Amino acid sequence: MAKSNLTRKINLYGWLFVIPAALFIFILNFYPMLSAFLLSLQSGRGGSNLKFAGLKNYARLFEDEMFLTSVGNVITYLVIQVPIMLLFALVLATVLNDPN
Repeated sequence: MAKSNLTRKINLYGWLFVIPAALFIFILNFYPMLSAFLLSLQSGRGGSNLKFAGLKNYARLFEDEMFLTSVGNVITYLVIQVPIMLLFALVLATVLNDPN
């Protein structure tokens, strides 16, 4: 019985150490992301003149040619540059680790 009580007390102290860090992570990371997403579902100008638009903003975004061009460019860089840089890094690491 005493061992069970000691285990509960240790678990409680562990949670007391974790809760502040979890709150900071939520406040500094997840809350701004959630706020930005909710703001992206609205349209209008200014803070007091916003109206709920739903997914219309995203539909309009995927119809924009400049956005689609930029997404294509990012995918091209991803497909071409990342493998080249990884290969270059592996070759350079191998050369630097070679004792001869």
